[in-house]
Amino acid sequence: MEDQRRAPAYLDEIRALMHEAADDPAAILAALEGHLETEEFATSMYLLWGLIGDTGYAADAAREWLALDHRDRDAVRGYYDHWLFEVCGYQRP
Repeated sequence: MEDQRRAPAYLDEIRALMHEAADDPAAILAALEGHLETEEFATSMYLLWGLIGDTGYAADAAREWLALDHRDRDAVRGYYDHWLFEVCGYQRP
């Protein structure tokens, strides 16, 4: 059976910015600001890009993000767990 869930609409805007993430990670932060209160993973993405925006990781994180199936909540959660906890060093709750 095909998964009928849809990825949140704001991700369409973010997807376009991810192609240029290595050059302008601040654009991702600006685009996310309007979605922090309404979207499930927007705050995690905002924290992540606030941390890696000034590092050499932005291109890698963007490439991995673009490869995700954003309807797969477990895959999305795994992406944030990897980048926030394993790469950026946040302590797991």
